[in-house]
Amino acid sequence: MEIEFGEDSNGTKPVSDFIKKSNRRESILKKLELYEKQALVNLLKSGVAEEFKWVKSKNGFSLYEFKPGPNRFLFVALDSWEKIFLVHAFIKKTNKTPQKEINKALYIAFLLSKKYKLR
Repeated sequence: MEIEFGEDSNGTKPVSDFIKKSNRRESILKKLELYEKQALVNLLKSGVAEEFKWVKSKNGFSLYEFKPGPNRFLFVALDSWEKIFLVHAFIKKTNKTPQKEINKALYIAFLLSKKYKLR
């Protein structure tokens, strides 16, 4: 399984930018590497990964969230689960994921859905 960063309509990769600016950059990158090696899909399917949750289904694909520390990453997956795309990241300050953060992720996911068959 591969992890990639989703791009917005300007070619910017917001999650990559978020990680570069984060003071927890090293721990985030280690966590992403771990997820990639352990095949995130197996963790999700088994229900072992308590850090993960389904957020919303829209436009024929599902949006998921994982939470290393105070950071939240929203992602979508190819239908085959061979690749996931990180589409948005933010620092969560409330119990519920804010709708504006979900909308930002859905926008990039929608752009990806024009190129890929998302799950």
